Amino acid sequence: VPATELWIVGADGTGARRLLRGRGHDDMTRVLAGLTNPTFTPDGRAVYVESGAWATSGALHLVDVATGVERFVC
Repeated sequence: VPATELWIVGADGTGARRLLRGRGHDDMTRVLAGLTNPTFTPDGRAVYVESGAWATSGALHLVDVATGVERFVC
């Protein structure tokens, strides 16, 4: 699965910045590739995103919008 990126931009098209960059890793919980279905949390402070991981399922990651810190959820 190709590495992809997750970007955020203001409604007026300004302030674009990358939140997440795809990466490979030996630990499948750390793989970030084929990012799909970004969904903001209700308060807008974080984004859930799916990543292609295992052959049978993807992985869910949470990215803090303010800091860009990412963590594996499940």
